[in-house]
Amino acid sequence: MDYSLIDHPSNMAYDPVQMDIDAGIYKDILLVECFFVGLIGVILTGMLLSVLIKKFRKEYHVDTMLCSVVSALDFQICVGLIFRSIFCKWPYNLIVYHPWLCALGKRYERCLLIVFGINLHNYIWIGVIVIWVGYPIVHMIVMAFQNTIVFSQIGIYCTVSPNTPGFYTIHILSGMSIVAFFTVLFSYSAIIVSRYKAGIRAQRELNIDYKIARRQSIKTILRSLIIMLLYIIGYGGKLLSFSYETFTGRKRPWVLDYIATACIICNSLVNDLLILYFNTAVREEFFILLFRFYDYLIACNPMKMTLTSKSNISNNSGGRGKLEVLSEEDDELKLDINKPSDKEAL
Repeated sequence: MDYSLIDHPSNMAYDPVQMDIDAGIYKDILLVECFFVGLIGVILTGMLLSVLIKKFRKEYHVDTMLCSVVSALDFQICVGLIFRSIFCKWPYNLIVYHPWLCALGKRYERCLLIVFGINLHNYIWIGVIVIWVGYPIVHMIVMAFQNTIVFSQIGIYCTVSPNTPGFYTIHILSGMSIVAFFTVLFSYSAIIVSRYKAGIRAQRELNIDYKIARRQSIKTILRSLIIMLLYIIGYGGKLLSFSYETFTGRKRPWVLDYIATACIICNSLVNDLLILYFNTAVREEFFILLFRFYDYLIACNPMKMTLTSKSNISNNSGGRGKLEVLSEEDDELKLDINKPSDKEAL
């Protein structure tokens, strides 16, 4: 399902089989993107979740809790991307010919804390997460049981049919997505302005050098700009598509919907990469886990013994008058080339 910026009614595909045929190679490109993004995301989010859960058990913090929720949702999305890339292609597009399969298918806090000095209770954030995530999931499950889900024009995801009594909830979901989109942009814009003013105030009141004050603020400002840019790239296409259909009353262009879908697929990786980039403690523990996993793979490599044997042969055969040959059957077989019998054997 596509839960973010839900499709406008005019985007519904009334002939899913023909839509699937018309998508052709362009649909295959998106499916390849789904598979690789999903595969990388499952590995990345799985390892990141193990680090966050370990950190969460040691010391409870709202940031760790929010990051864990984001990573868990991204893990579920990445698993869904892998299944979508397979079932939309092999043996054929299952969600077209079997529509019932469609049923299987921390920004604001920072603004309040940095700009206004407000720190909300953890239970408030848990409640917001439950409502924001649970409502669209429950809605899609109900629509699936009512068999009111149809195929989209891109050919790789499903949405809710406009010919259903519960379609008004689509407007609620779209409104929630739009509010979330502009809340993120407003929060980080406010953080940028707040940090800039704080740097100027520190320079004047504390008589701090301009370069030092700027260096203290530039890190937070750049981080906020990076997050805003990635967020606009990821979700801006969906917002633009929804706005186009709402204000013009016409069906969105196929190219616009295609680009928006391609961008939003990558968001399952962007969130986790941002967590690794901005959280030094999590990043260090993540790489420790990554190196341990690498060492485990090396230890389990069946070619290790063969490669070690070849290395020992090359190291022991130079300038010693002896040739050492190591194999799996014989631990060590030494031939002295100074002996005539061994010369003939060689």
